[in-house]
Amino acid sequence: MRSSNPVFSRRGFSRDNGYAGFNTAPQAGYAQGNPYAQNPYAQNPYAQADAPYGAPPQAPVTTDRMTMDDVVVRSALTLGTVAVGAVLAWALLPVSGTSYGLAVGAALVAFVLAMVQSFKRTPSPALILGYAAFEGVFLGVFSEMFNSRWSGAPFQAVLGTMAVSGATLLVYKAGWIRV
Repeated sequence: MRSSNPVFSRRGFSRDNGYAGFNTAPQAGYAQGNPYAQNPYAQNPYAQADAPYGAPPQAPVTTDRMTMDDVVVRSALTLGTVAVGAVLAWALLPVSGTSYGLAVGAALVAFVLAMVQSFKRTPSPALILGYAAFEGVFLGVFSEMFNSRWSGAPFQAVLGTMAVSGATLLVYKAGWIRV
């Protein structure tokens, strides 16, 4: 059976008796004008002119798609920004009326940044990290307020949340869960 496929038309490849095989008799129609049958190393007319050895064209590099690694790295970076903001606010700001006002201000700024990002057509890393930083400040002051009332409770809650979030990112990064 004659094939127009260049691989099946090469010298030494035939499909006698319905089975593909190598080093068997040539196919019928082997020399009937198939350019690939004459030279097994013929250039592919559909390949790029500058591609060496007739290699298939390379797929264009796209930067508009996110991989799972991108999602994991960006989520970890955002979570880390929240954690740094919370730790700095917890450690550097004493519990007082001023810190409560700062927490409310940080929450309002974070809300405005979230709304701006929500209505934009494209994501802005600066807005997202700014939101994470202000949210971290709010959570740090808020957690310190609860810690002054119930010692250790916010730390356990934050530690549990970070452990679950980190474990989830690790599981996705390792490929143990596929979406």
